[in-house]
Amino acid sequence: MKKRCIILAILALAAPLVLIGIAIAAAPWFSFWGNALSDLGHQVKHPDTAKIFNTGLVLGTIFLSLLACKCLRGWREALVWLEGFSLALVAVFNEAYGVLHFWVSVLFFLSLLALIIAYIARAENIALKAYAAVALASYIAIWYMHFVKDVPPGAAIPELVSVALYAPIFMHAAISEN
Repeated sequence: MKKRCIILAILALAAPLVLIGIAIAAAPWFSFWGNALSDLGHQVKHPDTAKIFNTGLVLGTIFLSLLACKCLRGWREALVWLEGFSLALVAVFNEAYGVLHFWVSVLFFLSLLALIIAYIARAENIALKAYAAVALASYIAIWYMHFVKDVPPGAAIPELVSVALYAPIFMHAAISEN
């Protein structure tokens, strides 16, 4: 059971990131500094990369949902399910949907933030609690810089930093329950 849960957690992180990387490689116009990752998913402007990008998000959703249902319980299950659901919304309501896409993206990144905050509140391991606190401060700082200071002007860097800060906590949530 534990091995299956570890594999699902790795796939939940890796599938979207690998396909996002492939979409970036197929998009000579893409800039980490000036674009959001979701720009790759705009099916009208960029239909070739949209297929790759949005497939990655859907695969991530599937793995997150399986992980939540098969491996997690309680607050971990609820938060990981919310992450999967909101990730699916980002793929369904992609950049072509304008402001609706913005709000489902906000929901997704807030769902990642919720797991970080839950670890600050619930972790018994002081090192994990400290990491979650540093991750929270860094998460807020990177988005503050993006939204208030317009640095960077595109959201790709804050998006990737957010996922990188979240990933260790997510992996612990997936593994520690088994």
